[in-house]
Amino acid sequence: MKQAPGASWPSTGRARATRALLVVFVLGLAAACGGSNQSGPKDLSATRLFAQSSPAVMQIYAQFSGPVTVPDTYVSPAAKAVLVSKLQALVDAGQLDPNNAAAVNAAAYTELTAHFFDYVTPDPNPANVAQFAEQTGFLGSGFVISPDGILLTNAHVAAPGDDQVKPALINQALDQLATAVAASVGSSSSIPANLQAAFFKQVLNWALKYAQIGKIDSKILTFSNGKQLSPSGGVVADVVTNGTPVPGKDVAVLKMEGQHNVPTLPLGDDSSLQTGEKLYVIGYPGAVLLNPALKADQPVDPTLTTGSVSGRKQLEGGWSAIQTDAATTHGNSGGPVLNSKGEVVGLLTFGSIDPTTGQEVQGLNFAVPTGVAKEFLSKSGTSAKSSPTTNDLEKGFDEYDQKHYKLADKWFTQADNLYPNNSLIQDWKRKAENEVSAGHDQTPFYYCWLNTCPK
Repeated sequence: MKQAPGASWPSTGRARATRALLVVFVLGLAAACGGSNQSGPKDLSATRLFAQSSPAVMQIYAQFSGPVTVPDTYVSPAAKAVLVSKLQALVDAGQLDPNNAAAVNAAAYTELTAHFFDYVTPDPNPANVAQFAEQTGFLGSGFVISPDGILLTNAHVAAPGDDQVKPALINQALDQLATAVAASVGSSSSIPANLQAAFFKQVLNWALKYAQIGKIDSKILTFSNGKQLSPSGGVVADVVTNGTPVPGKDVAVLKMEGQHNVPTLPLGDDSSLQTGEKLYVIGYPGAVLLNPALKADQPVDPTLTTGSVSGRKQLEGGWSAIQTDAATTHGNSGGPVLNSKGEVVGLLTFGSIDPTTGQEVQGLNFAVPTGVAKEFLSKSGTSAKSSPTTNDLEKGFDEYDQKHYKLADKWFTQADNLYPNNSLIQDWKRKAENEVSAGHDQTPFYYCWLNTCPK
């Protein structure tokens, strides 16, 4: 059939080809809009979850300092006579060689350690005291929930009670106190190695009984990833409100000073957790930070461990903790426990100790659920808010996962501009740049016609 004069529509063959191209093009546009019809958070790979969550996870150093006053130790002449008589009894029984100075010293310290409070009393002259200016600190983790620096952590990290701070301060003076005790006895010999732990424990118990602690000053510092832990560095944070250490509701709300656009983590609903559900823990474990095999002055980055929900356990404080088999240790306290969508469902809080060995038992760890944490947010008049930095990061990761490296680079650059000098954000920016340089970018030319793209 001939085409009518003046008709502009192509021939049947060309029309089919054109329609086919249009179909391919439309399908391409649909692919470019991939995921736009999905509602709610999606499950994330462990790599993606760690990458987008870590910038919001902080290391926390709570520093406490104050004067410690301890009465001088005093061993009365009568007490010394008792000690000598005990040693003489061992000699008379043939159990101690009086000519073996090391053996006599060991026997004296064994007796002194076993009956420490019978021999050692405060100096009867109240003016005779030892004064120490001591400092101690507690390491933990925390996470930001609003761009102005509202942060959640454990109370036992940021606001420990006197029952924790006092022993820690006194512990700093133990060497000097032990030397004073030895001098009171009249011994110039060193404490036998096999008795040191028990002897120092007795000295600490004695000091805890008689020591007086003056006004304690505190300072809380937060460190984002890539920063070196330093008592003179970090961003200062103040306690807004707090609970009490376990078995209490072990939560503290902090406010970082002078912060804007800090990356954040969303709070999820812990009530929907099921036994066996996957969990992710991010934090700064002390076993890594203080490992002597690792370079000491390297920047600090968080660690990821994974596990599952093992169950719920009731505490005497009237709330239930989430049990998980994810590996954690000291330093993880206060760090986020996340579900597979990257939502925080708990704060890692405490582990388990084997009563027979005194060692940590891995696989039996517990978290304060976010439902409890939200009580403290409500009490303090604060709430969780998403950060523009985090929004840009998530968009960057979405593009990166689709091999749209040019766009990913732009989103990461925007995030870096909003929250500069974060090592993890800058690492991903470099990765995207390297992929572009290697010719691996697969961003469709029409992609930004249908999607919001960075400028």
